[in-house]
Amino acid sequence: MKGRLTKIQSTHSNIRTKHIVGESIGLPLVGDSFVMTSEPLTEGTDVRIVATTTVHEVTKLERNLYEFKTRNSTYQWEVLQ
Repeated sequence: MKGRLTKIQSTHSNIRTKHIVGESIGLPLVGDSFVMTSEPLTEGTDVRIVATTTVHEVTKLERNLYEFKTRNSTYQWEVLQ
């Protein structure tokens, strides 16, 4: 599923960009880590892998827009058609 991950709030800087467009196998689910891939930021690598800590809460904001919270961060996942 193609989408855009947006970092809304975080207590760390592990995700170096505010927005990431890429692919995920599904929507964020409570109890799971949210994992996606995208174009790499570092030259000489093939893929960027983003994995959050365990998702604690998911809220559907609009038809293709979800907000989810982990231990230290809040994100939005927008499904792109």
